[in-house]
Amino acid sequence: MSVCWSRRTAVAAVVLVVLVASACGGDGEGGSSVLPPAPSPAVTESDSSAATGDGGYVAISAGARHVCALDADGAVVCWGDNEDGQADAPGGVFTAVAAGAGHSCALDAGGAVVCWGYNEWGQADAPEGVFTAVAAGVVHSCGLDSGGSIVCWGPRRPEAREILAAPAGVYAAISVGAAHACALDARGAVVCWGSNELGQIGAPVGVFTAVAAGAWYTCALGTDGAVTCWGSYDACLFPR
Repeated sequence: MSVCWSRRTAVAAVVLVVLVASACGGDGEGGSSVLPPAPSPAVTESDSSAATGDGGYVAISAGARHVCALDADGAVVCWGDNEDGQADAPGGVFTAVAAGAGHSCALDAGGAVVCWGYNEWGQADAPEGVFTAVAAGVVHSCGLDSGGSIVCWGPRRPEAREILAAPAGVYAAISVGAAHACALDARGAVVCWGSNELGQIGAPVGVFTAVAAGAWYTCALGTDGAVTCWGSYDACLFPR
């Protein structure tokens, strides 16, 4: 692990280590550096587009060592590492899917969040309610409820509670990293919270159309099509 740490107290450093100590594999041992090929969508005689290889999936999300996709019928299909059951997608009809590090979540047709896989931190304990979006990270997950408010769940330990301290407001999109999360508000501003040891929540001022949080960095797409990133990409190559 090669990291340039900012000057913080020893306590803050310990908190960050606690958050991800069980999540970093360093050299990626236990996972494959190359994922197996994506499975072909189920093909029926009437499904000519899938039969000719012209589609079949409508959404996709990449985790640390696995990938999950949503097919045209609303089924979730996952492949790759399944050490913690993160690729054991449940049956049902879904509208969105999010692959985290060792867990995955999906949004069903009724707006309920369903999660599966690694759950030591409670990141797969999805709350009840109606949601419009879901995002999965390493030790926590977040969603947008029907009113656009952010709801996060995961770390049960007191030292990790800052990750769950989502800001109030109305948001249009959300993305979760290793120990931080970012959301796009109704005006196009990016708001981030959680750990900032590597500058991953130092969102720039501006109007954006999309945001994506990596393990220790974040990127956003501006209205002019330019990509802006902040944080560090070198902290943990293979979070679990």
